Amino acid sequence: MYQVPPSYASAPLNPWISMWTRPRATIRQIVMIDSERHVHLLAIISGVGQALSNAEQRNLGRQMDLPAVLVFCLIFGAIGGLIGLYLAGALLRWTGSWLGGQATSQQVRTAYAWSSVPAIWLLPIWLPKILILGRRVFMDVGFASQTQRLAFLLFALIELVVGIWGVVVFLKSLGEVHGFSAWKALGAAILASLVVIVPVVLLLALLSGM
Repeated sequence: MYQVPPSYASAPLNPWISMWTRPRATIRQIVMIDSERHVHLLAIISGVGQALSNAEQRNLGRQMDLPAVLVFCLIFGAIGGLIGLYLAGALLRWTGSWLGGQATSQQVRTAYAWSSVPAIWLLPIWLPKILILGRRVFMDVGFASQTQRLAFLLFALIELVVGIWGVVVFLKSLGEVHGFSAWKALGAAILASLVVIVPVVLLLALLSGM
């Protein structure tokens, strides 16, 4: 089982800020104090954010009006976030143990939930995004003005940069609770993906051959 290093001693960190630059130290502090702290709330909020991104990518605005899209993302994003939390907790604990990891499922859920802090900080960007682009955010259509095109590119750039850094934060957080490097954490994440994807691909291949 993952143990907080005996030498751990530092001024308390504000995890909403320190997760950006000190994810390992932040996760150590959270695990030491209360590994369940805000975990479900974080999963719900990040799930809503992910649902908004999925709605944008899938052009959900073509099937629903804007209020309906937002309500849909709020409800199903929250549910999906909680499901994802427990699924990821189980899978990443399992695959991490194959690589010598020591974390419990709860500790993995803690790392998974708190590593979503950068993504959660992106949520406020949806307000100006919707105000400027309107329903077009969720539709694959051209923009009405040069201002909308520039705004879209700016938002996309911000989301890309934060998304990439969010992956780094996640790997460092997962590596911390498992007691290994971020590279091994990447391996555990890849293995977890394969555990889900390979059976699905084999099942689809089997069904298509029937």
